[in-house]
Amino acid sequence: SPASSNYEETLSTLRYADRAKRIKNAAVVNENPADKLIRQLREENMKLRDMVGNISPGQEGVSPEEMAQKQAEVAALENALQEM
Repeated sequence: SPASSNYEETLSTLRYADRAKRIKNAAVVNENPADKLIRQLREENMKLRDMVGNISPGQEGVSPEEMAQKQAEVAALENALQEM
């Protein structure tokens, strides 16, 4: 056991260790905002393509209007990517 003459230093060290243990860090990727937007648009584009590819016209639960809307979204995303 530590000597009683080092009590304050030991207590201070234990408090410091407790505070250090409670620190929470979150890793964040440094990414150019334009690159981030391009990546997000590509991901959304792929998701919409998959949705359109997996749905055939007249399929139960999907109206032709919804299909046209999804196709328009895909076209708009492709245009946004081309402009960048």
